[in-house]
Amino acid sequence: MSRQQDRTSLRERCPRCGAGAAVPAAAGRRCARCGYEWRGPDGPRPHEPAELAVFVGSFDGPAHRVRWDGDLIVYERFGPELEQEERYGVHPGAESWHVFWDALERAGAWDWGEYEGAGDGDTVDVQWALQAGHADRWVSASGEGRFPPTGAPEPTPEFGILCDAVQALLGGMPFGDAALRRPR
Repeated sequence: MSRQQDRTSLRERCPRCGAGAAVPAAAGRRCARCGYEWRGPDGPRPHEPAELAVFVGSFDGPAHRVRWDGDLIVYERFGPELEQEERYGVHPGAESWHVFWDALERAGAWDWGEYEGAGDGDTVDVQWALQAGHADRWVSASGEGRFPPTGAPEPTPEFGILCDAVQALLGGMPFGDAALRRPR
């Protein structure tokens, strides 16, 4: 299956009930089962991102990735060797987005940059990346074995705020647990 076909199939699933039968509607798409309507091609609503992609994990797993595809958040969980174990779409409401943007502000994420350090060779460094755009704010930041905003070798409270905010945006699905050393 091509990447475009895969993306289209996720867009056609209802964000509310998960049904696979969507029909065109004035606002974009309408679920044939529950009647829920979601965003169309008119661009992001004020609370939605212009761009959002976040990755946290390692090649040995686990790893998590979220990305905004214009209609919904695509969540992916990977195991060892980045083999995909789970994938689905989530459609957060306006309040969830406001809480997320506030968390990024609290964490100082808009000022993050590149954080890379030399590992000790015996452990697999956690890699992470954040790309986000909302209103007039943009950030592109990443790291390997180092965490913002100080470049510390262990996850910082600010990095924890990012992971917790993504997890809340996903409705509680795990995100960044390996980096934060939280049980799954």
